Amino acid sequence: MPERLGGSETYDDSTVQKTKADQASAAQGSNCLDAPHLVGESESLLKDGAPAGPSMEDRGWAWMVVLGCFLAHVITGGLERSDGVFFLKLTSRYDESAQMTAWAGALSGTVMLSMGPVAGALCNRYSARASVMAGAVLYTLGLVFSGLAPSLPILIVCFGVVQGIGRGLSYAPGLIIVGMYFNRRRGLGVGLSTAGVGAGTFLLPPFVELIFETYGFSGAFLILGGLACNVFLVAMLYRPVFMHRQIVLRHRQKQRLSKHVELTVESDSSCREELLKKRTGVGNSLTNSHTCTSKTLSGDTPTSLNDCTHAKDEKTSEALVSTNQHQPGRCDLCRSQRNFELNAESTSVSSLRRHCQHTTDLEDQTFTSRGKLVLPSCLRSVLATCFPAEKRSTGTQRRKIMELSLLREPVFLFYCFSICLYTASLKSSLVFLPALVKSRGVSEIHAAYLLSISGILDTIGRVTSGVVLGLRPLQRLRSVFFNAFVFLLCALLFVVPSLSSFPEFVAVFGMFGMLTGAYVCQKSVILVDMLGQGKLGSSFGLLIFFQGLGNCVGPPLSGLLKDVFGQYDEVFYLSGGMLATAGCLMVISNIFHRRRVRRQAISMTAQ
Repeated sequence: MPERLGGSETYDDSTVQKTKADQASAAQGSNCLDAPHLVGESESLLKDGAPAGPSMEDRGWAWMVVLGCFLAHVITGGLERSDGVFFLKLTSRYDESAQMTAWAGALSGTVMLSMGPVAGALCNRYSARASVMAGAVLYTLGLVFSGLAPSLPILIVCFGVVQGIGRGLSYAPGLIIVGMYFNRRRGLGVGLSTAGVGAGTFLLPPFVELIFETYGFSGAFLILGGLACNVFLVAMLYRPVFMHRQIVLRHRQKQRLSKHVELTVESDSSCREELLKKRTGVGNSLTNSHTCTSKTLSGDTPTSLNDCTHAKDEKTSEALVSTNQHQPGRCDLCRSQRNFELNAESTSVSSLRRHCQHTTDLEDQTFTSRGKLVLPSCLRSVLATCFPAEKRSTGTQRRKIMELSLLREPVFLFYCFSICLYTASLKSSLVFLPALVKSRGVSEIHAAYLLSISGILDTIGRVTSGVVLGLRPLQRLRSVFFNAFVFLLCALLFVVPSLSSFPEFVAVFGMFGMLTGAYVCQKSVILVDMLGQGKLGSSFGLLIFFQGLGNCVGPPLSGLLKDVFGQYDEVFYLSGGMLATAGCLMVISNIFHRRRVRRQAISMTAQ
């Protein structure tokens, strides 16, 4: 029997089949309501897989996912760009060498990016929501314990390792799930999402400085831990794609069923009117029978009385039979429609289990005992709703947690090395930019303003590139623009050592920030264009791991050049050379990609 559970509406398979058969038989010879097609549509809605009708991508909850990813980038990106402020506070508190103190921020960034494969594996095995929620726990604990660290090595573990793991698990799933929710407007969605880095760069460094001055070292880290708790809210916005499909399907069912109920009510009314007309005919027959009886009684003839009474019963039966014969299936249709309506308003527990295979039978576990089983089943239900596992398949089609075979594809491998060199160059430039500006006679406060200006234009570049390169005529040229961004950044870095005044630095690093934002915005979009949406989780996780390698190698190598040559000019020459190499590797990756697309087109034509 179908049951109601949680206000959701689905059909039991047996109910759907029975209703379909009743309607098919009732519709023969009836013009009251012909609705067998509705059952077929309802059955199609219940099938697993892609829903019928228009695509659910690029709209609706997809924009809430973008909002969540934007907030995650504000928090994570803003705190990452505040490493300079943290460096000064740690130096004044622990009085250690600059090299030792710098390991806190450097290790945090490296661990964050190195957690990419783990985050991608969690997204594949469970969901983006589960990965971000786990990251939020470590993120918060790492910041809170950092404020209580009695020595710098313990702080490096708390701030660099624990908080870095939390950052990594919170950062990567955002871009992965945005790529899953968007198709035609993926560039715009990613651009708006990653724009949070620029917003965080503009807002959080002054905020961090303010709370350290106001609440002290421990109080500031406690407040930052509270700020990291907002990542929990971000995780709840990352609704798993398969859960979103089920919600949309149930919503479409409700819309179709509401229309069907209206038609059923109209059909019921017309059937009742026709039945009333037939009953009126029965009433006339009964009147004639009573007249006959009266005449017979006046003649005191018992035999006539019996005959007339028998005639009355025969006429009544004939009238009732004629009512059913004149409308074959009409009343059956009304009954079947009412049954369909009742069945449509109920929910099948077995159907619900089929959509959520990881949940247990709530009816058996919740109501068999009033004592110990109630609380665990409720908790399991809440956890299953908040952290649903992706549908699992068995046998040879079992889903892989991490596809390391991607590293054997030249397209992806060259792309990863290109991103690695780009990250090493970018990190080195941002670390040593204030020192270079100060060596040119510019004050430290103006150097901070220079970073703020670069962060604002970074946001503008992300949004602009997402909108412009998301236009249909330019989508096929995304890889060309992506390469152009790299070579333009290379040219700007080669120009930096020749700058001498603050306005010149503003002009160059304003363009640098805009191009950097445009490049980062298209990173995951280019990845989907190369490998497809199905491999986004594993490929993006591996890509972030290569970013972590670049983040770890770039600044130490640049610092070595500074120690050898005694000035910062060679640092930016090295950064420009790494970007030039990254651009060449990206060109090679594009060549392999075009060859593969051409081979696939030829094979499809041959088939």
